[in-house]
Amino acid sequence: MEIDGLTFPQYKEHYLNLALTISSVCGLAIDNARAYEQIDEAKRLMEKSEREYRTLVETMTEGLGVVDEKGIITYTNSRLCKMLGYSRDKIIGTPATSFLDEENRKIVEKQAVKRRKGKESQRHMRLPIRTKAGYKCTLSHRLSLCLMVMEILQAHLQ
Repeated sequence: MEIDGLTFPQYKEHYLNLALTISSVCGLAIDNARAYEQIDEAKRLMEKSEREYRTLVETMTEGLGVVDEKGIITYTNSRLCKMLGYSRDKIIGTPATSFLDEENRKIVEKQAVKRRKGKESQRHMRLPIRTKAGYKCTLSHRLSLCLMVMEILQAHLQ
């Protein structure tokens, strides 16, 4: 490769190295821009999916609650709030077992301990819970493999 007209021909190798470095940086910038576009598209699709999921969960006729590994309610849909008679703020952050009577609380806690230890336990239970007004609802309670996760799938006032 010949470079004519250089003011300082003794730096020809330096100029070539600089040109190679600049071209590499430009290539990386182009790759980063493509990656950013892909990340941006994935983020947009994820946000769209999350909106659709939230709409589904919030408009379904069943009450739904999710409990973390400590047994604390971390999410509830509007239908569950209506069924129980409490605002979302009063339900989220509350131990899930606080809606159960003492007998059923012990059953749920015993099953959760078994599950955490890897022992076979009852995966699905139907339990009575009390609403704010004192009525009883029946909930479907499911324990996940590792964590106690309460999904209130369908409740009917008795």
